[in-house]
Amino acid sequence: MKHFAFLSVLAIVFALACARELLEQEETDFESEVQQGVLALRALASTNLEGVKTLKEAIASGDLDAAKKAYIRSRPEYEQIEVLAGSFEGIDSDIDARAYAFDNGEAVKGVDNLFERGAHFQGFHRIEALIFRDGALESALPYADDLIKDSEDLLVALGEPERFNAQGSFGGMIGLSTEVAAKKMSSEEETYSDMSILIFHNNYLGVESQYRPFAEKVKVADPELAEAIDSALESWLETLKPHFSENEDGVIDYAKYTSVDIPARAAIQAGAYKVADLLRKAADALNVFMGEGEENVEGCEGEPEKVFDGESEQIKAGLDYFRALMPGQIALVDELIAAIEAGDLDGAKKAYTRSRPPYEQIEVLAVSFLNEDSDIDARPYAFELGEFDEGFKGFHKLERQIYRDEDLGAETLATAKGLASSMQSLDEKLNNPELFNSVTNFEGMIGLATEVPGKKISSEEEVFSGLSILIFYNNWKGIYSQLKPFLKDDSKADAVFDEAFRCLGVTTNDVWNKVSASDVTEDFVKDLADTEYPVYDLENMELRECVVINAYKIRDVLLELSQELGVFVDCHPFHESSVYSYRHKVF
Repeated sequence: MKHFAFLSVLAIVFALACARELLEQEETDFESEVQQGVLALRALASTNLEGVKTLKEAIASGDLDAAKKAYIRSRPEYEQIEVLAGSFEGIDSDIDARAYAFDNGEAVKGVDNLFERGAHFQGFHRIEALIFRDGALESALPYADDLIKDSEDLLVALGEPERFNAQGSFGGMIGLSTEVAAKKMSSEEETYSDMSILIFHNNYLGVESQYRPFAEKVKVADPELAEAIDSALESWLETLKPHFSENEDGVIDYAKYTSVDIPARAAIQAGAYKVADLLRKAADALNVFMGEGEENVEGCEGEPEKVFDGESEQIKAGLDYFRALMPGQIALVDELIAAIEAGDLDGAKKAYTRSRPPYEQIEVLAVSFLNEDSDIDARPYAFELGEFDEGFKGFHKLERQIYRDEDLGAETLATAKGLASSMQSLDEKLNNPELFNSVTNFEGMIGLATEVPGKKISSEEEVFSGLSILIFYNNWKGIYSQLKPFLKDDSKADAVFDEAFRCLGVTTNDVWNKVSASDVTEDFVKDLADTEYPVYDLENMELRECVVINAYKIRDVLLELSQELGVFVDCHPFHESSVYSYRHKVF
């Protein structure tokens, strides 16, 4: 009996080996499986087109409530199709990109062709902001017209089989699952409509639709893995089900994301991460090569009219302010470590909040210390494996450990101590004047000024702590600190910044325009750390509209001064020939 059992085992091993060999030799392109998935999405693209046409009609009617409803009804199909967006990147950009994907954000005043493929902010999220934030239907109408054209182009693209392959299918499934967990979880996609649950559910459906044609092949290659993927997909769906329901007409109604508590968000996030991890293993099992694409970087040569180096009076004044902040920043992180060591959760939350302001000012010069910035302040979407990537460290890992997981264990303490080490390294970098000059400093100021309304406005930075107002306040103060040494006495900048700070509604003993090294004392740092920043209310559209308007005004001040100083060469993205100003509500 043992002999026959041994032969049976050999037969099974041989059969599995043959199956794997067939997978490797005969089906390495998986053309049939890929096209099955694409066909499912092509059917959705027709429905998407009809939904976009209905959206345009609602916008044209002038009925704001009808436009909001039509917008929400128009969104599900593309969020499933998005799983293969890497195969039609220009179209995807015009349909679904957020403002932060563009150097100019929402600023398009002066653009000759607003609808140039992949060049400017348009599509669903331009319309979302105009409807839900600004209530500007007249301005939204031309974007709806063009979205119809883009949706027609999408339908054509999905009928071109040469665009699609197994690498793209698995890359899309893995990438979208990871993006939900690492990025979209912050509400950065539907930040004004509050429809993130709609996004997560339809992203799930898109991933599932593309995996299903491969399921049998995965089962042959690794039966246990196939079972695990099925279970993970079901578990992810179960985390979403409490937040949507199907009405009598077969239409799914989604809960507002602001009504979903942190434990429920954490469960959705964990489900998406699990699926992404198992799909990576499935790609390996099927020998689908997931190599990295080559980044095409265009050079920009030439010398600016004038360069202020790190020893110049203006650059040095800004750096001296940040250098003066660092002892306080280091001490505040030490207080955070002490609270974690004491096992005091409320104390750790308070210490986390107190430790955040200085770096959110210093961040403006992050381009000059990229490694430290990554270790201190990067969000999980900056890494391939999201939160599970060994490169994810610093404040935002602590934010999740303290606020979401309420975990003050050894791993959280190690994260905090790692943050302290990064702060020491940052202190050294700030004292190296060779790392700083007017080009990189203005890049940092303009870039951060654009990031606030284009990206941080969604709460994507402090998603679990609710501290986005703290971020805006200190980002703007940091920008002003580096700008002030370049300003003339008659500059309009102070009035612009003052209006922006008043918009935030922060009550504080800190004075926003005190940004000299001589201003920094123990009391100065204490006032900064002890400021009671309001919890960021994502449903307060008046506040968010005010932040966006004033953030772009700050950006315009920076652009005008950089042009006056001749900071950038003519091929630079922030040169006057390439930048645009923000025009609120008016098309």
